Amino acid sequence: MKLVAKCKVMRVQFILSDYVERSLAQAVYDKLEDGTFAALCINL
Repeated sequence: MKLVAKCKVMRVQFILSDYVERSLAQAVYDKLEDGTFAALCINL
């Protein structure tokens, strides 16, 4: 009988990275006069 190991590929991330990514996705962005951007992150 031949046994085959099944492996799941997992994406390595950190809890803080997920939190920041979700917060930035919900942020309100404004383009400033000098061409740069500012963001308001309510969740942070």
